[in-house]
Amino acid sequence: MIVSAVCLFCLLAYLVGERVVLRRRLKSIPLRVAVTGTRGKSSVVRLTAAALRASGRRVLAKTTGSRPVLIHPDGSEREIDRRGPASILEGKAFLKAACRLGVDTVVAELMSIQPECLRAESRRLLQPSLLAVTNIRLDHRDVMGRSREEIARSLAEAVPRGGRVFMLQEDAHPAVEEVAGKRGAALTIVPEERGRSRRVEEGSRRSWDFPGNTRLALALAAACGVGRRTALKAMSSARPDSGAFRSWRVRAGCPSRAWHCASAFAANEPESTAVLLDRLRKAGFLRRAPRVALLNLRDDRPDRTLQWLAAARSGFFREFDSLLVAGASRMAARMWRKEAAAARLPLALLPPSGPAAVMDGLASRHKTGGSLFGAGNIGGLGRDLVAYWERDGADDA
Repeated sequence: MIVSAVCLFCLLAYLVGERVVLRRRLKSIPLRVAVTGTRGKSSVVRLTAAALRASGRRVLAKTTGSRPVLIHPDGSEREIDRRGPASILEGKAFLKAACRLGVDTVVAELMSIQPECLRAESRRLLQPSLLAVTNIRLDHRDVMGRSREEIARSLAEAVPRGGRVFMLQEDAHPAVEEVAGKRGAALTIVPEERGRSRRVEEGSRRSWDFPGNTRLALALAAACGVGRRTALKAMSSARPDSGAFRSWRVRAGCPSRAWHCASAFAANEPESTAVLLDRLRKAGFLRRAPRVALLNLRDDRPDRTLQWLAAARSGFFREFDSLLVAGASRMAARMWRKEAAAARLPLALLPPSGPAAVMDGLASRHKTGGSLFGAGNIGGLGRDLVAYWERDGADDA
């Protein structure tokens, strides 16, 4: 009994001490910005942090999308060393590092997808004064909800009491507005900029992956007193995320031929990928035949595999001459063969291999070069292909 009482006392003392330390750290960082949503979080964090740095603030930023990274006040980056699975307790180390560096501003990507974890990460740990919700799309349906309404309510768990919330006009959802009202948070809807939206988006040259990233970051910067011209100039030199939507010109085969390779791996689900594919289509990317799509799947994301199967059934890949599928389980492989046969789409199921083998195999089947569109997931082969294209290719404007 006495031992139990002593243990309980020690636990309570530890929790009280942790709370006191957290309050002290939060008090030393007057401006705290958080970003949540389905897609584009890392880009918005990077753009916002660059704009705030340009205004003279000392900023520590954190992204956790394609690669967990700390962005220091001088703009340099350090990858976060994870010794185990990702955990929201990284937020404690993040705030500790911010205090050690003496920053006055933090900009953080919220990594949680479970509603209860998102609530703890945002409202208990970081307690942001500003929160941006990038968009609400059908992803992580196994934990966030099967409908857009349910996913919106899951993301709304991050809304801080008495803070400010920013959403794009085209992605605003009544569920977030309802929760913001209940918590006394001011909701700012960032309007569409018809006529000059394209110029604003391309002005940063770093956020053309998802329309609206720049507008959302500009709104956050303006709320912090940063002028539009200063913010846009800083954003134009911001380093893109490793999973950012990009394209390269890569030579493969013997004799070598040019392949135009685009990475939309980090978009993950079909809805976001369709946005990027449309931008490529308008840029003339798909005029380069043969047109090959490479879909990289993950065993631990079966719900996404089902989403992609449904997308294939509805004609997502109809513009492509062939489809390569990597990472499919035995059951998924049977389903993909059935869908490809129904759509009369040439299909190849890739065995586990490296990026060089993938490009060599592609070049051996198509001697003339062409266009390769990467989709699905950034993990594993997706990340390896991006690194290969970055190393051996040239930017493809």
